[in-house]
Amino acid sequence: AIKTKVKRQSDNLPYELVEIEPTSSFYRAEEYHQRYWEKQRLRAGLAVLLVAGASGAYDDFGGGVIGNFELGGLAFDTICNAVFLVGAGWMILERLVVRDVRELKSGD
Repeated sequence: AIKTKVKRQSDNLPYELVEIEPTSSFYRAEEYHQRYWEKQRLRAGLAVLLVAGASGAYDDFGGGVIGNFELGGLAFDTICNAVFLVGAGWMILERLVVRDVRELKSGD
């Protein structure tokens, strides 16, 4: 391990740097962590729309057409809740099943 003292350029106050240790193994994160927001922003947007639908935000939209919409005897807010819960369950299941952790080699 190497210890070094350095002086700041602007105020000349010395401070010690953190001890530098040899590198150790580094592991690549699971695939769903790679470019996470790029992959998840559509899901996040749909989740917001579904939560809004479940809370009744669209009930007066189109002259009350959506608020009175039913499919198979289920109200629109119930459908939004069901789709949201299925999507959330799918995301949890996806993370439990996909466990692709690999040690990175030089150049990865």
